[in-house]
Amino acid sequence: MSNEKQLIPKDSTDLALIKSERLLGITDKILANKSLVVNNDEDWIYELIAWAKKYKIFSNNLSLNKDTILSLTHLDLRHNQLTEVPDYIGKLINLTCLDLSNNQLTKLPESIGNLTRLTDLYLQFNKLSDLPESIGRLTNLTNSLWLSNNQLKKLPDSIGNLSNLTGIILSGNQLTELPESISKLINLTNLSLSDNKLNILPESIGNLTKLRSLTLSGNQLTKLPKSIGNLRKLSELSLAGNNLTEVPECIGNLINLTSLSLGSGSRGVLKTKSPESNDTLKKLPESIGNLKMLKSFSIGSTQLTKLPESIGNLTNLRELFLENNQLIELPESIGNLTKLDDLRLSYNQLIKLPDCIGNLTKLKRIILENNQLIDLPESIGNMTNLVELRLSDNQLIKLPESLGNLTKLEYLQLNHNRLVEIPEAIGNLTKLTRLSIGDNQIVELPESIGNLSKLTRLCLHKNQITKLPESFGKLKKLKDLYLNSNPIKYLPAELSHLIKITKF
Repeated sequence: MSNEKQLIPKDSTDLALIKSERLLGITDKILANKSLVVNNDEDWIYELIAWAKKYKIFSNNLSLNKDTILSLTHLDLRHNQLTEVPDYIGKLINLTCLDLSNNQLTKLPESIGNLTRLTDLYLQFNKLSDLPESIGRLTNLTNSLWLSNNQLKKLPDSIGNLSNLTGIILSGNQLTELPESISKLINLTNLSLSDNKLNILPESIGNLTKLRSLTLSGNQLTKLPKSIGNLRKLSELSLAGNNLTEVPECIGNLINLTSLSLGSGSRGVLKTKSPESNDTLKKLPESIGNLKMLKSFSIGSTQLTKLPESIGNLTNLRELFLENNQLIELPESIGNLTKLDDLRLSYNQLIKLPDCIGNLTKLKRIILENNQLIDLPESIGNMTNLVELRLSDNQLIKLPESLGNLTKLEYLQLNHNRLVEIPEAIGNLTKLTRLSIGDNQIVELPESIGNLSKLTRLCLHKNQITKLPESFGKLKKLKDLYLNSNPIKYLPAELSHLIKITKF
């Protein structure tokens, strides 16, 4: 906020001095036999000054008079621990921006509706449980109305009068439903309703045809209105963390979507254990394949056992997150997603991967933890841009020799499988910094492991290793080496060269 629009009382006797000067002025006029009209309507100014001083709101010494106060256009009251706003705030009729965020407000005065020139209003991070009906008079609000992280249980019907609003942020409240009048906010481009208690959306939400972002994650929705298919300008739709039982075919109408998240899980979180799924969603409509602009698609914590073949039409996908579902196989068409660079499939029931997985040559990360994979296709060696490969908690018995083609790998995780050997080709992975192959049935390691000179962490615990190769001495960057629960009879003398090891 600019300095010329901020005020502060000069010292602890300000109010007395101001009133004394006013009385002296009145006395002078009487003595001069001048006509006089006493305007008691100015008393609110002194009250405002006292209130502002109490909370140390203003910061410099402008003249404290009615003209100066009424000329305020921007008022920044955030982070003041305010528990209430005085009713006379409504007299600051020239305000265009009012920031009351990060306070302790439980309600707003009705007089806030008098601030009809406001274009920006910030009310996030308070304790508001409702809004006055008068908020509907702020028809010049054009930029976002920020109401996130309050305790709102409902919105007034008058909210529909704010037809010039382009954004309304309501995440982190306790809303169970939306008023029908919200459909009048026809200029909205951003509507954020995440982390509320919504269990239904009005059909009229389909009237918000200018919406580009709609976030509804973390609610209690079980279905979507068919009118959602009218929101053809949407580029972002977030529905994760709900209890959807179905996805309507009309979702295929949203052809401008670039980001879509569904299911009960959180988007893109690298999980270490499987959360419970309370989502009964069992299938996706074939129309999902119409969303050819999608770059990010996430669906997690559902009962999905398979994906529609049409998913192969999403050829612009960069991220595909399919964690914590019940997938038993992947469609052949997944090989069409050649722009993918991040694929996450942990916590499913996959037994094998299709050979076409090798077409995804731009992948940098593939997460396949906690599945039922017995082996990997040789075509995995085509993914030469992989940096991270996670395969822990599967049933792998062996690794393909083509694994050695993944020369950009930095992180390879193979814990908790049934591996009895590691291929010699692993020595080609010279960029590896972390290698985890603990809790397998490995008896010996190839000499080529000594080529992994950038390793800083090596987990070999819970195997059947009886000796280490002499090439171990070349791993001079090792800091963490885990060898516990192996029947090792002796350690090579070369191990003494690994002076950086701090965990052993």
